[in-house]
Amino acid sequence: MMWEAFLKYNNARSTYLLQLVNKEKIENEEWQVLMKEALVARNRLNMLIKDILGEQGGSYLQDAFSYEYKLANLVYKNILIAENKDITDMFGNLKYDSKDSYAGIQGDPLIKDTYIGSYGRVTNYQHDIVDYVDELNNRDIGMTHSLQEFEVVK
Repeated sequence: MMWEAFLKYNNARSTYLLQLVNKEKIENEEWQVLMKEALVARNRLNMLIKDILGEQGGSYLQDAFSYEYKLANLVYKNILIAENKDITDMFGNLKYDSKDSYAGIQGDPLIKDTYIGSYGRVTNYQHDIVDYVDELNNRDIGMTHSLQEFEVVK
């Protein structure tokens, strides 16, 4: 079960990178399917560990796998944002629309709840996503103001 999560995650990232290197259109969603499978496998592993350890938690193993799940989820979101694609949930339902500058993503618990743990990469991804979405929103506001100024000049 543990290896399934790692293998699927690495397979998804490799598939994405190969598409970039081969200059294939990223419209092929194979990497996304693999990434969602990896996220499900990692989540399943976290649930199993939680069932075994109960609510007491706090073990190194539990913290490490929780980190890996959060990291994989943030990498997935980050790639979709970089590709200017919509972010969907595990069932394909739209969560954050790229055309709407990913409105609401800053309230996503994975991004909003600051990661407190031994590993810094999750926090870095959280900040990067928030900063990028802020930049998109500021750019949208600037474009709106420019259009309004254009209308006044007309």
